[in-house]
Amino acid sequence: MCCSGIAIPCRTPARDAIGCCVPTARLTPAHEQLVKDALSDARDRLTLATRRL
Repeated sequence: MCCSGIAIPCRTPARDAIGCCVPTARLTPAHEQLVKDALSDARDRLTLATRRL
């Protein structure tokens, strides 16, 4: 299992994060990049959404 995560900077210091775990057998370099890109995109959208509150 390979896990990736990214902090959501809603607070300082960051106390929230999102992550994704993928079986190592299915993880190619391209898939790993897709996961990282998706986590970054989700972080950006969550950060923007929480600023509106």
